[in-house]
Amino acid sequence: MTTTTMPRSELVLRGPFRLRDAAGLRDRLLAAIRLNPHLVLDIGDSDDIDLGFVQILLAAQLSARIAGGALELRHPPGAALARILDDGGFGAIAGPWSQAAPG
Repeated sequence: MTTTTMPRSELVLRGPFRLRDAAGLRDRLLAAIRLNPHLVLDIGDSDDIDLGFVQILLAAQLSARIAGGALELRHPPGAALARILDDGGFGAIAGPWSQAAPG
């Protein structure tokens, strides 16, 4: 039995990642997931992030799974995102998101 893996698409986003930017971020993520639910997200190492962005990431992760794909991070969470995940009690989120292999 042969298993085929659907190629992943990559979406590069640069901050700020704030609640006031939520609608635009959501729209870009959903559009990318509609094109290919196997999405690699490169968010760089922005230090301008708030909890609203984490909510958008969680919703996008769920949308990708529902569509039969997965949302992966290109790089491990940077310091600002890691701090928000820890402070918000979402520390375990970083683990289930696999990081895409460079390339």
